[in-house]
Amino acid sequence: MNLIFKNINAITPLTKDEENTIASYLVEKQYKTKTLLLNAGEVCKSSYFVKSGVLRSFTINDNIIEHILHFTCKGWWIGDMYSLISQKPGHLFIEVLEDAETIELSKENQEIL
Repeated sequence: MNLIFKNINAITPLTKDEENTIASYLVEKQYKTKTLLLNAGEVCKSSYFVKSGVLRSFTINDNIIEHILHFTCKGWWIGDMYSLISQKPGHLFIEVLEDAETIELSKENQEIL
């Protein structure tokens, strides 16, 4: 969890008590290469902080051509922010390109925090 708090503390300093509170709302998960964390048309329910591995977000147009929007590696966040905030179906796919460990913050827990 140290990496995520280094990331957050670069923007807004946290006390140890605040870090402990936030940590109680985070979930660590591991994913294998080729896992789809989000499909277009689904509502994004979490944002993902990458501890290790590589993820990408992309769209697929009407001609079935992929358009990569974002690569994410260690220390970065990824998610479909439009869908996460609006809780409407999004247009992004999120795929694991290299076995990954993530820390996830659900929309529900984000609202609580």
